[in-house]
Amino acid sequence: MGLRIAIISPNRQAYSETFITDLIAGLQGEKLVLIDGALPSRTADGTPLLAQDLTARLGRAVRQQVFGATTEAFQRESVTSALRAHRTQVVLAEYGPTSAAMYPVCREAGIPLVAHFHGVDAYHQDVLAKHAKSYPEMLKGASAVIGVSKEMVRQLVSLGAPAERTHHISCGVDVGAFRAVPPGIAGPCSSPLAGSWKRRDLTSHCSPFKLALAKVPGARLVNVGRWPITGDLPSGSPRRWAQARARIEEAYTQRQQFAAIQQLLEQAVRG
Repeated sequence: MGLRIAIISPNRQAYSETFITDLIAGLQGEKLVLIDGALPSRTADGTPLLAQDLTARLGRAVRQQVFGATTEAFQRESVTSALRAHRTQVVLAEYGPTSAAMYPVCREAGIPLVAHFHGVDAYHQDVLAKHAKSYPEMLKGASAVIGVSKEMVRQLVSLGAPAERTHHISCGVDVGAFRAVPPGIAGPCSSPLAGSWKRRDLTSHCSPFKLALAKVPGARLVNVGRWPITGDLPSGSPRRWAQARARIEEAYTQRQQFAAIQQLLEQAVRG
């Protein structure tokens, strides 16, 4: 029988999060996908986890009035029920806040949690301040923690994640999605791919490009997307360019990424 996995993804149908939708498709096993919020409220097809019939709603209203039950308590109960109905063996939570919200649920249900960080959730001061109490508890208690870069792994360890349970697994590239063409038909060109954050600029790409431009006067810097390039071209350094090349050379393929995360999930179940 295949591994019974629950994947918690807070953003419903986020068009820019192909790295999550592809991962869900690439994992092997019986998969339950819960969405909408750090503590999810729906299944992947949009069905609410909380029963909406009159009897269920009246029951929750009575518990609120008489016993002071909270909406969060009802949500936790509904998530726990969904996990148990699926006979979930391991939970993969996408993003830090999702992992922090799911950790108490998983702990009480006796289900191992794998926390998957992606970027802003590991660094943004507002996020860290909001989760100043829940992050350390979750990071210490999770069966495994994933960072998508080596620097992020160091940051997660500094936040309290045990180094031996914190893993670097970058988001994989689906090499089959790109049509190969003879490189000689294209001119010298650098194409940094702007992400979904509208505030992102491309200044960080300008230093290595300036070095390339000095050697190849006809080279072009192409901004893929509608985000503006802000700031002047700063002075670059060969060291930064070498580091950028090293990061590219260490990139995972999607198949390698999926296999590495699959292995972590199986290890979490084995304990």
